[in-house]
Amino acid sequence: MIPPDDAARIVAGTHDDPFAVLGRHVREGVSCVIAFDPGAEHLSARIGDTTFPLSQVARHAGLFAGQVPDTGAY
Repeated sequence: MIPPDDAARIVAGTHDDPFAVLGRHVREGVSCVIAFDPGAEHLSARIGDTTFPLSQVARHAGLFAGQVPDTGAY
């Protein structure tokens, strides 16, 4: 869902365009949310009345990603 090089640069604070990666995107035909919160242990995306848990990206503390429906604001 997120290329390892992008993940490493976001966590290190060296990515030259983090918002090209962070936020809601369609990747390989799947709608997903990628978020970075260095102090978080858990994150979720909320769309309407439904909450979608995001999974921590392996080996990248504070970086989370997850699939969400293709409609609605989050």
